[in-house]
Amino acid sequence: MAKPKVRVHCNQCQMLSINGVACHEIGCPNTGARWDRVNDCWIKQRECRDCGCTVDADDPCCSAMESEDCHVN
Repeated sequence: MAKPKVRVHCNQCQMLSINGVACHEIGCPNTGARWDRVNDCWIKQRECRDCGCTVDADDPCCSAMESEDCHVN
């Protein structure tokens, strides 16, 4: 059974989908953020300087659990 499509919207730009990937307009302040469905808002992201994982901007470095998406080089 296919996953139901979730509509994501942006309060700063007119988002569109390119090959199934949600994309912001150039210059949108929400670029580089992830959508939080629970709180219905955008959360800024950054790269952890220690491990290279993508984490929430207010998350301390390397508090992310080891996962397939996060590898120490």
